[in-house]
Amino acid sequence: MDILWISYKGDCLDIARILRDDGHNVLVYIQELPYTLPMDDAIGYVNSWKPYYQDMDLICFDGVWSHLDKIMSNVKIDKVFLSQFADLLYTDYDKQLELIEKVGLKYDNVYYEYSIDVERWFNYNNWVDNFIVYNSKDNIIVQEINKKDVSYKDFNLLVPFLKDIKHIGPVRLRRVLINGEFYNTDISLKPDYNIMKVICEELDYKMINLLDFNQTRPLHLDKLSIKMVGLKDKGSNLGE
Repeated sequence: MDILWISYKGDCLDIARILRDDGHNVLVYIQELPYTLPMDDAIGYVNSWKPYYQDMDLICFDGVWSHLDKIMSNVKIDKVFLSQFADLLYTDYDKQLELIEKVGLKYDNVYYEYSIDVERWFNYNNWVDNFIVYNSKDNIIVQEINKKDVSYKDFNLLVPFLKDIKHIGPVRLRRVLINGEFYNTDISLKPDYNIMKVICEELDYKMINLLDFNQTRPLHLDKLSIKMVGLKDKGSNLGE
């Protein structure tokens, strides 16, 4: 598959290398190329995305690129991580709180040192497979979601909004536990590349299976490490 990454600072390079190692032809455009960024001769670095994007099978966006949405909407090529709504939430914290309140999630906008990120993936109309990701201080756990888990209900409150915006990709809630109840402090529709790598390792996905939603993803929930996930009031590390 021919894949083009359009990136600001090259944060996507680990994922690009995985795709390259899996046999895909990967081009990367980096707008602000840091001098310290380790380069890789096996990845095709390009000075402009414009000569290439119409010949790709998949275009992936790394950063805030919603100003390209109008151009890309006329291109009949699969695209991931290009979303005006994801960019708006990323750049405007007040909009995050507005959405959290609008869909009926409990929220708290006070900063806490300890929190937990909870993530699922959405594909236009429904959640991708039956997994959920917990992440606290890069301790990442993937497991089968339990319908009795409060996270199950909270994520489903977001479904009408996600359908309205035709969202494809991750949905991540940051939450804290206060007096026995979970409160959400942030919401993101942007990818976390470390989480993506763990999802693929735990579920035996190829990275392309997570990115290209036209492909059938193999699901091996029986291979998951089911672990207890705890979060003490006002903060603790995952799994304590």
